Amino acid sequence: MRPIEVTVYTRPNCQPCAYTKRTLTKRGVDFTQVDITESPKAFDYLKFQLGAQEAPVVVVMKRADVWTGAREEKIREWADRITP
Repeated sequence: MRPIEVTVYTRPNCQPCAYTKRTLTKRGVDFTQVDITESPKAFDYLKFQLGAQEAPVVVVMKRADVWTGAREEKIREWADRITP
C-alpha cells in the first residue's frame, strides 16, 4: 500500500497556513510544504490548474482531495484515514 501524500502550499505570514501545518503535525500527518512565493511553478499550478485563490492549499494524493483555507474537518477526515 502506497503512503498517502499530502502537500501543503503556503505563503509567509499566513495564519491559516500556520494553523493547518500545526494541526496536521499534531494529528500525526506527514506532509510536504511548498512556499508558493519561492516557487513560480507551484503558484501557477495552484492558480491556473486548481483555481485556488487563497492559502493554504492542501492537496492529497495528487488531487484525490483538494481544499483551501484552515479546514479542521478536512484535516480530521484525512488524519483518521492516514494515522493508525
